[in-house]
Amino acid sequence: MITMNMTFLYLGLVGLFLVLFSVFKIRKKIKYERNGIKTSATVIAVEEVVNIRRMERRFYPVVKFMLRNGDWFKGKYSDGSLPASYKIGDNVDIVYIEEKPEAYIITQQNWKSLIFLVIGLVLLGYCAVSYFIK
Repeated sequence: MITMNMTFLYLGLVGLFLVLFSVFKIRKKIKYERNGIKTSATVIAVEEVVNIRRMERRFYPVVKFMLRNGDWFKGKYSDGSLPASYKIGDNVDIVYIEEKPEAYIITQQNWKSLIFLVIGLVLLGYCAVSYFIK
């Protein structure tokens, strides 16, 4: 039997996870924006990855962009989505670190971190208020 206290605990843990996840993503974005190289890339493919164990599928854009030294780089983005966020031929703004271009970030996706942060803070706030009111 799940009690009300356990429900608040679960909601609080989910909220804490969302806040920590968001802070990690936002800090990474800030680091890349300060130290990275901004350029544009073209989506040349969208890979569908099916995880049978977790019964989920995600779509990962594969982009191609020119490095500062004039070489072309092609790589799959590390964050997938469902449904697919990009189509083949889309132009996206990215930031990459010169020493590690495969760890680029797509700058248009940064609003997702803010949404997770707000949801996490709301859950934490709800749990805190509910705990102190009873």
